[in-house]
Amino acid sequence: LSPAQHRYVATVMRLREGDALRCFGAAMGEWACAVETTTRRGTTVAAAVQTRPPPGDETPRLDLYFAPLRKKRTSLLIEKAVELGATRLAPVKTERVERASLAALGAGIHASAVEAAEQCERLRVPVVEDVVDLASPLGDLPLFVCAERADGASPRLLDALLGAELGDGAALLVGPEGGFSDADLAAVRASNPDATFVSLGAGILRAETACWAGLAVAAAALG
Repeated sequence: LSPAQHRYVATVMRLREGDALRCFGAAMGEWACAVETTTRRGTTVAAAVQTRPPPGDETPRLDLYFAPLRKKRTSLLIEKAVELGATRLAPVKTERVERASLAALGAGIHASAVEAAEQCERLRVPVVEDVVDLASPLGDLPLFVCAERADGASPRLLDALLGAELGDGAALLVGPEGGFSDADLAAVRASNPDATFVSLGAGILRAETACWAGLAVAAAALG
């Protein structure tokens, strides 16, 4: 096992030689295993029976572009996004994102995704990207920007999704606390001219709640 996995198995789960566990990954699927050896330096496991085959390609895809929050809230955002089926997670830099929130990103965001995948038994951990600039094109999927105030009367996300040609999937962009600035919206329009601006409803949502609401709606629409 990797050093991080060893620490988790030995100090959190407190498994010892002979104890059973399950190991999984996109390339190998899921296996019933047993701890073979465990020392201060590391842990080895022996695979016994494959319980699930490797997953196929994840289609339709569901990408989430989000503005980072404070550390604990970003971890919770990631956890629930993984549970809701996000296949790609990309933090975006906006005018109203706090510098501390950007600085807090790093290995922790990927660790949160791995832990969430383990908890909800997803064999494939979502791809976690580095910080993305809004001036850059945001991927290759139809983009839905959750910023209902940008155009005055944006369609609801579900209606927009059902009326679109989604092909391989969809991508959501959710802004920071306080919403997108005019400069943010101008950058999105310039770099993603085909983006659709949508509403998540009449209420004012916290940034992480907006991410979860959008993912739940998009996952339902994608089937």
